[in-house]
Amino acid sequence: MAEMDGRAVFLDRDGVINTRYPPYISDWDSIVFYPWTIPALQQLSSSTDHLFLMTNQSGVERGYFSEDQLQTLLGHMHNRLKQKGIRFTRLYYCPHSPGAECGCRKPEPGMLRQAAKEHDLDLSKAWVVGDNDVDIQAGQAVGAKTILLRIRGRLPVKEPNVRPTAVRDHLLSAVDVILSDWEVR
Repeated sequence: MAEMDGRAVFLDRDGVINTRYPPYISDWDSIVFYPWTIPALQQLSSSTDHLFLMTNQSGVERGYFSEDQLQTLLGHMHNRLKQKGIRFTRLYYCPHSPGAECGCRKPEPGMLRQAAKEHDLDLSKAWVVGDNDVDIQAGQAVGAKTILLRIRGRLPVKEPNVRPTAVRDHLLSAVDVILSDWEVR
């Protein structure tokens, strides 16, 4: 394995590490990991200095669940994954609705910039993995490499300026791209 040097991976939550259903996930019982999630996260966790979750959670502002409920859910997820040897550096979320004037809701790169500032990261070495054009746009805005995951075999891109570094079917195949990139440097 290549020596780690401040490399970071940012993952979207819904559609990347767990299913997107129900549309507004507010409790642990609604989290359904894909079969490849745990092996993929274990590989990433052991191969990178920083593993982050970066998720838009407009259900807070829309009143579907409270910020406390979201924090409880994310804390539970973090602890469960930690038991499987997966260490996230930090879990970032934006509680705002689309159209809100904030810098944290993807496609804005606020969560990426906050992580870079808090953890002294070079975002040009980072990878952003998501299943939506907003994830890719946020990564592109800071010069990160990006991987777009297909949703049930189709590309979810709506914006013509979204050109991910790679496209893959699921997180485990995205991990292969990331690790291959790091081994050639």
